Amino acid sequence: MIKKSQKQATKSDSKDAVTTVAQNKEFLNRIILGKSHGNNTKLLEQLPKFSELEEFEKTLREQNQITFASVFHEPVGNYLIRTYLLSQHSIDKAIFLSDVELFKKLKNPSAQKSVAQKIFDQFCGAETSNHIPGLSVFEHAKNRNIPWYIEKRKNLAVNDHASEGAKNMQAASQKISLFAEGTNNIGVFGKPIQKIHEKIASQKIDETLFDEVSQQVTNDLLLDIFPRFQQSAYHRLYLRCKFLETKPVTIKHFDELRSLGHGAFGLVSTNKSFLTNLLFIFFTIKKQ
Repeated sequence: MIKKSQKQATKSDSKDAVTTVAQNKEFLNRIILGKSHGNNTKLLEQLPKFSELEEFEKTLREQNQITFASVFHEPVGNYLIRTYLLSQHSIDKAIFLSDVELFKKLKNPSAQKSVAQKIFDQFCGAETSNHIPGLSVFEHAKNRNIPWYIEKRKNLAVNDHASEGAKNMQAASQKISLFAEGTNNIGVFGKPIQKIHEKIASQKIDETLFDEVSQQVTNDLLLDIFPRFQQSAYHRLYLRCKFLETKPVTIKHFDELRSLGHGAFGLVSTNKSFLTNLLFIFFTIKKQ
């Protein structure tokens, strides 16, 4: 029996998913281009070529396993879709939907009001120059490893070299309402945004506050972004990973690092996977 070590699982689970995507985007691109080197080389060698997976892809489609819902809610698929969204500057759409789901679980009226305002400001309000892509309202930016290019953008004074006329024009543009036109981080404008604004202002807040906007964002992911994802290298990598999942895991895929001693049922040892470099605890059960 193979169990992932509790220490390793805790460490992995504590990592913010979007931060992980940002940190590994370059690595994923190298995988897609076939130029990756380092610890996961053996894993990459196990991935079949996309050209060999035509029948496998056909089988998945017949089993209805290549839909937005199935891919987005599957670990590898979710990771690759988020990575694709990041590359398309649309990661906030996925984060918005996740935050709305958490908002719906809030029961305290004061918490609902506070979080609703934060979600509106973060995703529905006017886009700002210091916005951090992929930041949830349930996170604290100071606790995250913000990519250098975002930090640089935040620290740049937009008006340092602007004329007085340009400054006045920018100040005026910030006052333009998003209710009719404008830009925000999820690409939804008009009456749905106005309704949310009015409900928050009048404190008529319930779990359905963001439903209409959430549906529009979901439709955008489903009807526009997901079809484009299926034409991208990320989808091809997804199929290669899914095919690898069908292969059985054997003892040959692990290297024993050290013995932890004998338990009630047999030997306990720490092992490392050749393919992923993750640590696992092995229980060698005595069949006596």
